[in-house]
Amino acid sequence: MNKSAFVVTALTGWLLVGTVVAAPQFVQGPGARHGHSMAYDSQRQVVVLFGGANNSDTWEWDGTSWTQRFPPNSPSPRGVGAMVYDSARGVCVFFGGSISGVISGETWEWDGVNWTEQTNVVGSPGARSNHSMVYDSVRQVVVLFGGWNNSVSLGDTWEYNGTSWSNRNVSGPSPSEGPGMAFNPITGRTVRFGGTGGTSETWEWDGSTWTQLSPASPPPGRHLHSMCHHAGIGVAVIFGGWAGSSPGLGDTWKWNGQNWTEIIPTWRPSPRHWLNDALAYDAARDEFVLFGGSSGAPPYLADTWTFDGAEWRPKLDYVTSPINGNRYALTPPMTWQDAEALAVLEGGHLATVRSQQEDAYILQTFAATPHFWIGFNDVAVEGAWEWGSGEPVTYTNWPSTETNNANG
Repeated sequence: MNKSAFVVTALTGWLLVGTVVAAPQFVQGPGARHGHSMAYDSQRQVVVLFGGANNSDTWEWDGTSWTQRFPPNSPSPRGVGAMVYDSARGVCVFFGGSISGVISGETWEWDGVNWTEQTNVVGSPGARSNHSMVYDSVRQVVVLFGGWNNSVSLGDTWEYNGTSWSNRNVSGPSPSEGPGMAFNPITGRTVRFGGTGGTSETWEWDGSTWTQLSPASPPPGRHLHSMCHHAGIGVAVIFGGWAGSSPGLGDTWKWNGQNWTEIIPTWRPSPRHWLNDALAYDAARDEFVLFGGSSGAPPYLADTWTFDGAEWRPKLDYVTSPINGNRYALTPPMTWQDAEALAVLEGGHLATVRSQQEDAYILQTFAATPHFWIGFNDVAVEGAWEWGSGEPVTYTNWPSTETNNANG
């Protein structure tokens, strides 16, 4: 059976339809981008997204939709910086990044209303991009490691307490760009994985010392991946990244403090890199949120996914039919079986077509997607056709040569 995306519709539940040619399918929000930064504001219970290459816009995700914010002040367009949420002070802290090829050493803070550059901060890590940051909620400091200063890779460790940056002057991981880091509030330790050079090293920072760990089965080496801690299941998770070939990686791994384990979900985002800070843990809804990235070349990605620790779910852009009040949406390409399974997870089934009016509405609404799955099938008994929703077959409109079981 062909790979396919699908449409979702609902009357008393969701019903889905699949398509061979991808069409606009994800919930609307920020434009396609890579190198952007995301952090979860626990006070306002929203995920904040800022920037990305050639972007300076600010967006917030409330678990259902993206809303663009229009602050009076904002950093200039920049990407591959780093952003974390300082829960003690109630602000997102953004540092560094690349501004049209010029590396920044600026510190900015977002309070939910406006961006403010912190021009009176004592000390500075110096201009850099592709560094990693976490917020250590136990010691109430931002921890920064590594990056690129437009000349060499960096391997220094800095901490920011809201008024000053301090160089910790410690030995640790080799200089690298694009490593992933996540802070575990239970252990009070920061775990770091990967970085340039194809490294698959795992390190921990306890606030005074970096320690290299020796897990039995580390993920393949990578950089420019996303990494975040999931408070609900107590593990750090990484997704994607760059290992030397386009479009990048599409695997998901979790760290339990002792070893890495690959997670094999039913569905997952397409392979990508330039993710850096593009993954945030939404504590209010107990799930990760992933947005965008690069598949190797423009156009970049503009899809939103959530991850509950076991399964990835695309956040779909539903439309409501004026014909019958049913709701429809397209998913990423997948098989009929996977499309039906995702439809059930969403609360329904692949689309049931009950009338010529419904048929016409689906075809007109998704005209850019000429071929897609519906729920009509003979999976259970060959030749015994039925709707996946279990509704009776009251309408069919097949050409004389159909159905012919082509492509399964």
